[in-house]
Amino acid sequence: PVDVFADLGVKWTQYAEHPKLSYFSSSGGLDLKADNLTGRALRGLGLTVSEHYYYTKDYPTFAALEGPNPAFGGPNPIASGGIQQDRVTTFGNVTSATASYVMSPRAKVLGGYTNARTQYIGGTTSLVSSTIDIGTAGLEYALTPITTLLSGYTYSHFSFGGAGSEETHAADVGARHQFMKDWSVDGRVGGTYLPSIDRLIYNFNVGTTKTFSATQVSARGIRAVSTSGGLAAALSIRHAAQLQVSHQLTPALTATLAGNYGTAETVGSNTVDVKSYGASAGIKYALKRWADLFASYSYFKQDSTGAVGLSVNRTQVTVGIILTWQ
Repeated sequence: PVDVFADLGVKWTQYAEHPKLSYFSSSGGLDLKADNLTGRALRGLGLTVSEHYYYTKDYPTFAALEGPNPAFGGPNPIASGGIQQDRVTTFGNVTSATASYVMSPRAKVLGGYTNARTQYIGGTTSLVSSTIDIGTAGLEYALTPITTLLSGYTYSHFSFGGAGSEETHAADVGARHQFMKDWSVDGRVGGTYLPSIDRLIYNFNVGTTKTFSATQVSARGIRAVSTSGGLAAALSIRHAAQLQVSHQLTPALTATLAGNYGTAETVGSNTVDVKSYGASAGIKYALKRWADLFASYSYFKQDSTGAVGLSVNRTQVTVGIILTWQ
């Protein structure tokens, strides 16, 4: 009656030119999908509970959380807004429970709770740890077999490591449309209200995915109110955009090309004002069912004009192996 999925990953990153920067990182998670169990009590009721964490010495550029799933293996600009912080040990944990109820063949009600904690560990770090409690409610209505109308409300409470707290109320509407079997588009627009300063900020989340015979192209852009990535005990308006192309060269060889753009600016002040750009190219080769070889090149540039933040210009070439047991 309950589907269980669990994963645990550990990674060692060795720097060739600067071996003192080498670090250990780890991530893992547990998902319990209890739709069959809850459906017995109330037909149409679904429930998913998840717990995910990550631990790293070097908080990678763009790497953060997208929903409950940590981006352990690669960049994720959609979640972080592209902020690169000071080098410090970071621990993140996300616990969530999501419920859905099918009211009719066309209508579904959604609701959930998420607790996300980001902690910066170290006696000398000036980064601000944060805890976010999020409550969500929404409705999906299938207008046609290929078009679904979306609406949602989100309440967020941000606590900044003993340095105060903020809350926001956000609402949006949108749609998801399947233009054809291999091309889908989704988009939401709305507003986020900050009671502490009596201000309304517009937000959006728009993306598309197109699949060809051996190639997948995806793009997404987001504007949202979130934390300042540990740089300050304040909320920021975050923008993030990503374009990614993945191509299957052979059954065992995959090439990926991605470009990223992100900004973060504290609401009502210039405490944090960063802009970042990034590009990466990589290949992955399936050596065995349990072993993948990979190589990648990445360029990242961040400009900071606020009171806090880093200006970074970095180029990296990475080679490695991923071993999987399942």
